[in-house]
Amino acid sequence: MHPERTNNIKPISFHLQWHITERCNLKCKHCYFDKRFLENELSLSQLLRILKQYLNAIDRWGLSRENSRISITGGEPLVRKDIFQLLEKLKALNDKCVYSLMSNGTLINRKIARKIKEFGVSGVQVSLEGIGKANDEIRGPRSFERAEKGINALLDEGVKIAISTTVTKNNVSEVHNIVEFCLTHNINFLGIRRLVPIGRGLQIRKAMLEPKQVRDLYKSIMKKNKELEKNGAKLKIMIGCEDGIFAQEKNYEPHGCNTGYYSFSVLPNGDVYPCRRLPILCGNILKDGFWNIYYKSEEIKNVRASFKAKPELCKKCPFWEKCLGGAKCISYGYFNNLTSPDPQCWRLFKKLP
Repeated sequence: MHPERTNNIKPISFHLQWHITERCNLKCKHCYFDKRFLENELSLSQLLRILKQYLNAIDRWGLSRENSRISITGGEPLVRKDIFQLLEKLKALNDKCVYSLMSNGTLINRKIARKIKEFGVSGVQVSLEGIGKANDEIRGPRSFERAEKGINALLDEGVKIAISTTVTKNNVSEVHNIVEFCLTHNINFLGIRRLVPIGRGLQIRKAMLEPKQVRDLYKSIMKKNKELEKNGAKLKIMIGCEDGIFAQEKNYEPHGCNTGYYSFSVLPNGDVYPCRRLPILCGNILKDGFWNIYYKSEEIKNVRASFKAKPELCKKCPFWEKCLGGAKCISYGYFNNLTSPDPQCWRLFKKLP
């Protein structure tokens, strides 16, 4: 259920996507990289102040460990030399929240994988855009080979893996190969994401899938999930928060976007966005505070209000109550407007507008 429909401003769960650095050893073509965040990267002591604020908030909300999640990411989080000091602190607070890593996988060897396991990380999300050269074309030379070694090291240490793939016209044909990769490596979660035209992704905006391609992709994913379940496979292919427009299809209940309600992102300098893919500055957590940003930021309030603002093109749509305009981040990146419709909605557009 979309939280804005319940008028519930007290979250029943919360996910903090925590970008502890903008530095990265790769230069992926679709990345939301922003060079402004290379400056003023926070120290470990400042990160611990943020962690304290987050823990205070979940305590005030009365959230259980299972409903309090932190995803530590970047950039590439493993470029920080103090990453394991942060993980050590989180391990001491393991009864308070679940924490994971989001990585490109290329810096992970057996020693690092063992440490990740030792420090209680619940899992690692590794990004792949294809197999072999198809991945390297987007993420850089030998990035697939190095990522696969990292994945194998994590699996050998018993660390749970999820794969994340950003799909464009350039690699949509690779989805099948990535599914097979997951099955071969006994990986149980694959997240399929659409390109958001921000950061470097703005330069390849024309590679965004056409509306019909999105529909075909989503239908093929649903079909594949049924096939996997029938065959007893544990792999689940997820569309996630971008799936609003799929409400048009029979018997599908969208997860929808809950940004500004059940999640937000903290950037390497402490700035807060509703979502890393929705670059709207809502304050700085060290200056304004977690609690004040969540409840008092006008920008956060505007994001929440935008879920109720029906775009002109959507006014006669019978699926609005479930779709709510589709992927907010993609609409904003494409139209620079919070109340525009999803540009990849096949009901509205035959081609990208």
